[in-house]
Formats: sequence, structure tokens, C-alpha cells
Amino acid sequence: MNMRSRTLLRVFSATALAALILAASPARAGHYDLSSIDIVDEATIAALLPLKVATTQDLWEATRTPAKVAALARKVKLAPAALRDLHDLCDLLWVDGIGPKVARVLTAAGIRNLVALARQEQVALADLIRDTNRKMEILGKLPDPDTTRSWIEQAKARVKAGAGKSAPTRR
Repeated sequence: MNMRSRTLLRVFSATALAALILAASPARAGHYDLSSIDIVDEATIAALLPLKVATTQDLWEATRTPAKVAALARKVKLAPAALRDLHDLCDLLWVDGIGPKVARVLTAAGIRNLVALARQEQVALADLIRDTNRKMEILGKLPDPDTTRSWIEQAKARVKAGAGKSAPTRR
């Protein structure tokens, strides 16, 4: 095999490996298909789909400003407050490790968005999640304080970066 063939093989192998890693990665926060999770009812999903709002990221974008919330509320016949609540829940999904179930437990516990999450203390948050989950019985595995510390740090970084003011940059 000549030098050019070996170089092409290395480039192809690296590209193929990267594609396999990306394909095998779990769903990234903020990219959940609305029809695959239970945060929005079927009628609302049906109203959102023609508006090209099919994922939690789409919903987050579509409700980023009060004007967008008002416009979407009129189109899908949903209360603006309900859309703001959904935006906040989707806001939590930008944190790696927080999926729809954890976000539901957090919102039920009063941690409604990244700002509220950033203000938490790791052990107290783990305890709050445990206590709230006892009532809701949503989560199988509960986060430990190291996990909640990571979530709090990510939330602080996103808040500091002004995540609510512009579209998020994702991996």
C-alpha cells in the first residue's frame, strides 16, 4: 500500500469512527422529539407540527421572547403562561444529564428554569429531587450530589453567558 492510500485509509477510518461515535451518542439535551416525551399533549403537538415546532429545541426557540410566546399562544390556542412554563422546562433540558423526566421532577420541586437551578446547592438539590420524586415516582435512579453539582455549574455557566438572550450553542 502506498503512502497516499495509507493516508486516505487513516482519514476514512477517523471519519467513520467519528460518525459511529456520534450515531451511538445518547440524545443531546434540548433535542427531544415532542411526540416521544410526555411534556406536551397530543393535541398541542398536532397544532405545533405545522409551525415546524417538533422538538424541545424548536419549542424553546419558539418561546424565547414574550412576543414569540404571545404569537405562538394565539396560533396553538394555548395560554401564554402554559407556553412560558414549557419554555422553562425546555430551558432545563439544555443541561447535559437533565432529560424530560428529571426536568419534570425539578419543575415540580420549584426549580423551573436555569436561573433557579443555578441558585441551588448540590446536596440540598439532590435531597429536594429525592423528596419530590417520592411523591411523583418518575425517576428510577436518583442523581447524587456530584451530578447535581455538575448541573448547577452548567446552569451557572449558561446563565452567565446569557443563554436566555440568544439561541443556545450546542455541541
